[in-house]
Amino acid sequence: MTVTLSTKKKNFKFTSDFDQEVWCNIQITIEIKQYENGNMYYSITYDTTYSKGNKINQAHPFYNIPHLEDHIEDDIIYKNELTDKLIEYLMMDDAELTNHINSNTFPQTYRARLMITIANLWD
Repeated sequence: MTVTLSTKKKNFKFTSDFDQEVWCNIQITIEIKQYENGNMYYSITYDTTYSKGNKINQAHPFYNIPHLEDHIEDDIIYKNELTDKLIEYLMMDDAELTNHINSNTFPQTYRARLMITIANLWD
């Protein structure tokens, strides 16, 4: 039996670098789940609303990355020290995240890169 140990939710808005009227709002839900064998995983759900219909647009971090198409709605990654930090940074507010990244990088860009990294670690 799988047990959900905790749940966190946050909303983030991503806008296109080319057209500020193209955006997506992504509600990120993070659940820590423990399986019968004792292993713990992050279950990550992305509930997305798009500015122009229900089709992925250029504001979405996974836009035009074919191998990530299966990760647009959710991911599961093994919980360890590395993924703990990835999730911690992913869920930071923009102001807090700004304090932890290079001043030449916007929080939206950094968060998008975190999402891509997490998708590439799927289990």
